[in-house]
Amino acid sequence: MDPHTHTPKRSASAVEGMEEQGSTRKLKLDPAEDLWSEDEHRRLDEEILKACGVFPAGLYKAAILDAPALLSKIHEQIVKRATECDSALVGKQCTLDVRLLFRDNDTLSDMTLKAWEEKSFKEIRNSILRPKALDRSHPELEDTTSSLQQDASVRSWRCDFKGTADETLFAVLKNYLHWTQALGNFEGAPYANLAPIVNSSGTGKSRVVDQLGRKHCFVIPLCLRRKGTDGYPPPDREVRDWLLKKRSTEQDLNIAVVAFLRALFDIAGDHIATIWRQRQPGDSRAAHTIFSGLMNDGGTFTTPPTYRSDFYAKVVDSATKVCSSVLISVVRELIMYQLETKTKTLGLVPQDIGLETNEDVRAAASSFLSQCGGDTIAVLSFDEAHELGANPIMPRNSSPSKRAPTRTSRQGITMFSQILKGLRSVLKLDIMGLYISTSGKYRLISPEPQHDPSSRLANEKRNMFPPITELGFNQLALPLNNPLTLKHVTTAEYISHMGRPIFATRWDTGFRDLQITLLGFARSKLAPRSADSTTNVLACLAARFAVEFCPRNERQEDLEHRLVENHMRYCVGADSRLRMVTIAPSEPLLAEAAFEYLHYFCHREWVLETVAANLDTWGIHQGDRGEFVMSLIWMAARDAVVVEAFPGDVQNRRPWDPYRHSVVSIMDFMKKLLPAGYHQQLESMLPSVGDGDGTAEFQLAFANCRLWCNHFIQVQDYKVINTKFLCALLSNGIGVLCAPNEAGTDLLWIGLKGDVICEENLVLILGQAQNDEHSQPDGVILDAMDPVKLGICAANRSIPIIRIVFALASEKPSVILVEPPPRQSQRLKESKGSDFTSYDFWFAGVDPSTFGCVTAKEAGYYRDLLASSRLLYNPPFPVPRNLGNLDRVVDLKKETEGIGEARVNMRRAANSMMMALKPHFPDTWHGLLFEGKD
Repeated sequence: MDPHTHTPKRSASAVEGMEEQGSTRKLKLDPAEDLWSEDEHRRLDEEILKACGVFPAGLYKAAILDAPALLSKIHEQIVKRATECDSALVGKQCTLDVRLLFRDNDTLSDMTLKAWEEKSFKEIRNSILRPKALDRSHPELEDTTSSLQQDASVRSWRCDFKGTADETLFAVLKNYLHWTQALGNFEGAPYANLAPIVNSSGTGKSRVVDQLGRKHCFVIPLCLRRKGTDGYPPPDREVRDWLLKKRSTEQDLNIAVVAFLRALFDIAGDHIATIWRQRQPGDSRAAHTIFSGLMNDGGTFTTPPTYRSDFYAKVVDSATKVCSSVLISVVRELIMYQLETKTKTLGLVPQDIGLETNEDVRAAASSFLSQCGGDTIAVLSFDEAHELGANPIMPRNSSPSKRAPTRTSRQGITMFSQILKGLRSVLKLDIMGLYISTSGKYRLISPEPQHDPSSRLANEKRNMFPPITELGFNQLALPLNNPLTLKHVTTAEYISHMGRPIFATRWDTGFRDLQITLLGFARSKLAPRSADSTTNVLACLAARFAVEFCPRNERQEDLEHRLVENHMRYCVGADSRLRMVTIAPSEPLLAEAAFEYLHYFCHREWVLETVAANLDTWGIHQGDRGEFVMSLIWMAARDAVVVEAFPGDVQNRRPWDPYRHSVVSIMDFMKKLLPAGYHQQLESMLPSVGDGDGTAEFQLAFANCRLWCNHFIQVQDYKVINTKFLCALLSNGIGVLCAPNEAGTDLLWIGLKGDVICEENLVLILGQAQNDEHSQPDGVILDAMDPVKLGICAANRSIPIIRIVFALASEKPSVILVEPPPRQSQRLKESKGSDFTSYDFWFAGVDPSTFGCVTAKEAGYYRDLLASSRLLYNPPFPVPRNLGNLDRVVDLKKETEGIGEARVNMRRAANSMMMALKPHFPDTWHGLLFEGKD
């Protein structure tokens, strides 16, 4: 089976549109959006061409093309793919009289002939015989054009801002400006006061810049969102179209940049002066707060506020006039040059109009700052800034490459590259530029320095500021109940407020329809229908299994960047060349969305086949002893319980109630993990460690015990693995992947007896992965899994624990429910007593006879995976050498270190619950976990 062609679950339908007109049945074409990946189209086309090889060589000559026969083969192919993906369709293959289809659609013959001549049947698949992919859940899928969704975006923007991301951003920008002013013209100094804000969707990039303007400094916001794309805030169309207008020469671009910056500063200065003049007595708001409110409040999803539209209409009008005056001046200078040199140069030559040292731009900026007053700073914010990289102009003395562009290919001269130069005119002023983008799009306008059009950057005589990624996390978490209960933390409302703000703010709009479909919305953001299904699988795995990237080549780096851009992966740090540290933070809503995609929209065997086929090429860490495979099997058992309880369709889990739809009993989990032949033995099993006399059988010991776990995180500090902190992890549906090289345990799941979340009620399930051939229990390994000696829990707890060892590489499959030792005298038991009671399990090999949740086919993929078997940091601004002990530089180093602590704390928030430090936990947990501590 080919992992690139085996698709998500699809319902096969010969023709979507069928009409009844009396007794005559008409077959209608039903054009639809493309629901197949490009890889799928290519491979399916190859199969059709190969199948048609039985025809005469001259088949596609129009006179003898048997179009109905060709169409029938395409139909058979689609049905075959659909039945492979969905066993419910086996034996129900659709039949179709394609000749009737030709009879009822006059254009179909030409369409089929064209497809054959082009050797591409993509249009036919999508328009005639398309699979009915994901139609079962289409009401949930994000429709950004609906008035409800648009209203939700506007309302979510107006929610109260929470957290300190704006304060951190302001401190970072001031620090960057201080470095520019201190280093001056030293080699290695900043090239321009421009820095990117980079992160994935829903992290609040635009909103934190809006808050920056409302609270801290003057922000001039500009949104360049492309035509035909939806999003909020809406684009500033007039100035966007003016900036992105295609210009034919470098000089045209330079003139436009000078005109734009001059006009922007002039008009902004006029508006600030008007604000000061019209401010009412008693109005204590700062001018920048008033300006931000006028620029951002009062618009709709598709239309900016009137004030903002008028502002940019004036900017465009002024810039157009400046362009004309500058152009006249350039022509005059050119004529004088021709007269003086007696040359006959035709047309304009690219002359230096002082883009990097333009006095008119500097004067306009200085006047603007004087209107702002005090020692304030000003920020130019370019949202969707990657659009400025459109329509590149190749530099002089270079010719376009015939090769396909790559990430490191020369980018050409763009509006972005020239604005970057233009901002050098205000390098010594307190003006900072921000461009907001996701990581993949950021690379479109910020190439590697050696390929940048600027010679100063290319020769590394100047540096760019590293990206800003700190945007806050869990800042909208809801308060905890007292007593804290499982029922409280497994409500859709509570879960939607954990993680990035996009889900919490949508919930808080109060629209019931949005709340019901929020899980489907999350799935559409994590695994969009427009993306390749293989990449969607990786995105969902990353959200659930703490996947770490270890890219070894450019292709793998690009894949990691693409996950940040399109699949919600979180960037916690990057340097100026966008070497990133990315994570899948603990977000139970996204994890549940990933579960639904992998189990309700994909066939599990295809998912495992895809992972096994791509694990090496993805560039992700695979574990050293089979931990990754162990985590997959553990989660498969949990997922099997959920799918069995709510089969068929995600609509059977709507509205989503996590307490009912996602929490499972420990007994059900263990029965899915074990083959059916062991279920009776499990129920009557006695503990292998602890007080054997009078100890309850397994089914009694774990009665009323449940699991709330839908994803793993990799903890970075073993101190967090104790019952005090595990209460917080349980509340977030977290399973623990222990820190590498920690003795005793690799995986830990946290169950709960009853409903009150407290240390005494936790049920601990410890797992150890062994990629070796032990088919029988090893006492040394089990003895090392001592929760008391490991500091996980206190001695003599009333609730027993469960210990599981996976000896996955064993060639001899076996399952052993470890029996209690022979009966001993009371005196001997007291002398060798245990501090805990444990039920122990030993699983050897990967086989259906070992695991109840593994089929024979899946076992092969797991074995393939077995065969394949970072620190937070602040990207430093590169300080030039040979500066000596300049007092200002020494002070700036201290200032940067001080801000660095705040930036690291915000990254720790994204690395939720991974270390036993305050910043790793939501504020709502601080009183319970860190009372009396700094």
